Amino acid sequence: MSTHPPTHPSPEQWMGGLLVGATISLMLYGVVAMQTYLYMHNNHKDNRWLRIGVWIVLLAETIHTAFLIHMCFVYAIQGFGNFVTAGKILWSGSAIIYMELVVLVVAHIYYLRRTWIFSKGSFLVTGFLLFLLILRLGFGLFNGIMMYKTPTWSGYRDKRMIFVTVTCGNAFAVLLELSVTIITILQFRRYRTGYKKTDSVLRWLIVYTVHSCALTTIISMMLLFSYVFIQNSLLYTGFYAVRSKLYANTFLGLLNTRETRQDMLRTTSGLEFASRGNQSGPPGNTVQQFVRPIEIAQNSETFVLSESASGFASYASKTAEL
Repeated sequence: MSTHPPTHPSPEQWMGGLLVGATISLMLYGVVAMQTYLYMHNNHKDNRWLRIGVWIVLLAETIHTAFLIHMCFVYAIQGFGNFVTAGKILWSGSAIIYMELVVLVVAHIYYLRRTWIFSKGSFLVTGFLLFLLILRLGFGLFNGIMMYKTPTWSGYRDKRMIFVTVTCGNAFAVLLELSVTIITILQFRRYRTGYKKTDSVLRWLIVYTVHSCALTTIISMMLLFSYVFIQNSLLYTGFYAVRSKLYANTFLGLLNTRETRQDMLRTTSGLEFASRGNQSGPPGNTVQQFVRPIEIAQNSETFVLSESASGFASYASKTAEL
């Protein structure tokens, strides 16, 4: 008597990745809600459009979470043990992609504004990131439409055009995150002064930037890998569920840590001046050669550190807002 392999993958193999991703996403939604509360409580004077953007992110993540719960309920409760039901693409599946794109656009408009300030109005640098964002958004919208029109997950993977667009869309997601991170790091490095304490703050900002973007980049790479190489599994949809929350938390985290970075800059400026006294600057440089403004555009504000013989650095009020 011959033993035939099962026609369908096991429920654990098919649904496990989605359920784990959904669980992590639900926990991260709590962090989104907490960060939104902290932002609204501590940033009453922010630009109105920035505050509206934060509300849009919270609303999109709330809807995203509701759609995710709907998917899990239908697959795990109503269709428990029924592979036919689990193999169908629900309308909430494609809607999740659109909610992620809303968060993506709000967050990256903010990053583009910050890059514009950092680069002193460079059309080339900002335009490059905008071009990547448009490509990422275009592929995402197309993939969401095709997911809505495709009845089954197997069909969504087997159609070559969809496979190519999903792969390209997630590849551009990785490229966009890496580009934002690399450009921000390079711009920070331009503002090194030769003063040890100031440069240590810049190094801290670089590390913070890398950590902020690392998770979303890693998740995007894992999503791309799982979609291309792991068959008979919805693992990649679990990464979709998590990535949107990471976009939101990274964006809100940058907003909520602005005061900490301001305090670091003010404290560092005072310590540096106290330790230097009337020294003119780094060896080999005259005061006149070294007097130059350092504009640190972080999030929606600009810090101006003016180095001179009369004072190492002074904090200027916010000069740029979304």
